[in-house]
Amino acid sequence: MSAMDATSIEVADTDSPQDAEIVAALAARTFGDACPPWLSRQYVQEFIDKELSAARFASWIAEPDAHVVLASADGAVHGYALWIDDVHAEVPSEFSGERTAYLSKLYVDADWRGDGIAAALMQAVIDGARAAGCVALWLGVNDENARARTFYAKWGMRAVGRRDFAVGAHRFVDDLFAMPLNSPTG
Repeated sequence: MSAMDATSIEVADTDSPQDAEIVAALAARTFGDACPPWLSRQYVQEFIDKELSAARFASWIAEPDAHVVLASADGAVHGYALWIDDVHAEVPSEFSGERTAYLSKLYVDADWRGDGIAAALMQAVIDGARAAGCVALWLGVNDENARARTFYAKWGMRAVGRRDFAVGAHRFVDDLFAMPLNSPTG
């Protein structure tokens, strides 16, 4: 059986404090993989401590417009996604004023990449955003993260703008990728 067949996708439970702890531990293991290798590990750790703590994930899990999706296989969580419904602060201009879904995070343990977990998470995000009435899905991705850029392009996402993103004292200019959600493939 492939990992894809054995993957279970579920939304994090507001009544389960362990879910926030599990996702925070996974985030701590995976966030640095998305950062350029030259970025100070101190900045990466400070970001993890501030933005990816169990308390921070608990607040997202409790937030009605935030959706933390967990991917489990072989009895453990190996991937997660966080998408937020109806975010307007940095939404690409072509979707301004529309209900959109912002994909804030999608990470998979290194040993499980290529086994279909990321695809299962992405499909769950798309399905959830469509069910919520969102017209588009969008995200920011570092221009040095070739793996993520290739993954999102395979899903039909395209670059539509740029934004600033800080990790420690370093400021990045991320590309904004977006896709409409009004068709089965996009």
